[in-house]
Amino acid sequence: MPEGGRLVLHVDGVISQLDTTGGTQHVWAPEDPEWARHAIRFGLRVQVSTVPPTGRRVDASRPPRR
Repeated sequence: MPEGGRLVLHVDGVISQLDTTGGTQHVWAPEDPEWARHAIRFGLRVQVSTVPPTGRRVDASRPPRR
């Protein structure tokens, strides 16, 4: 960061930009479109949320497991 500032990644995914005295300059939440640009510095990438699987389906042509 320019002039001795730093980025801090919080447990909830929020990224804060701090100045040299530790004061907060800017904050990016994971919903913020600019978040991904700063998260890449921590090795994080935006991922599409997944859908949890539904109940197990058994085809009619296969006998059920025992």
